[in-house]
Amino acid sequence: MSKTKVFNLSYAGLLIAQLGAMSLGYTSIATAFKPMLIVLLLIWLVVTTRLQGKFRKYITSGLLAAGAADILLSFPGNAFFTAVLALMSVSYMLYIRAFSLDHLSDPHKGNVFFKWGIAGFGAVCAILMVSMHAYLGSMRLPVLLYSFIFSWMGVMAVNRFDKVSAESFRLILAGVFILVVSSILLITSKFYGSGLAVDCVRVFCWLSGQYLVTEGTRLRRLKVLQTPVD
Repeated sequence: MSKTKVFNLSYAGLLIAQLGAMSLGYTSIATAFKPMLIVLLLIWLVVTTRLQGKFRKYITSGLLAAGAADILLSFPGNAFFTAVLALMSVSYMLYIRAFSLDHLSDPHKGNVFFKWGIAGFGAVCAILMVSMHAYLGSMRLPVLLYSFIFSWMGVMAVNRFDKVSAESFRLILAGVFILVVSSILLITSKFYGSGLAVDCVRVFCWLSGQYLVTEGTRLRRLKVLQTPVD
């Protein structure tokens, strides 16, 4: 069995265990597993890529910020929610910076989907803010900034089209889309309230999205090779 299959099975097993612990009420186990899965992704990315190139270094830094956000989110009552939003925003901005390298590898190449990406993710951001406006209170600005950042991350993931290998593009775009869903669930569950099912879906989306972004990063190949961007 290849190392990749072993890792995939291990990650899937731990993710299932994480969701099972949440469902059965084993809070301490679920709390420990979530950042462990991010650490597992970090180790896998470092071991398989040696962090060659700026792109992988930015993604690795983003994963570190995501892991720190996971730890703070585990505290009861969302005591550090503003700090969680800040760390997740930092994580997403590092992803955005990584994705911008792919655009800079061939900046004059057009992308027929770029405008659709702006329209689609812009609509998501606008609908979320309009629907949540009355519930946010003093958190209106932090949530607005966070929503803009994860929406722009989606746009920049779309902007990688035809600049990198198709597999990397598809994996990262799918991962980013799932991370956006997780981010929306995080906000709505904080201000609307949520149940166990919503929390399980949010955690599944968060950890699955990070996995897909990590795999897309591992498999990234630029189509234009003669470029100072790596």
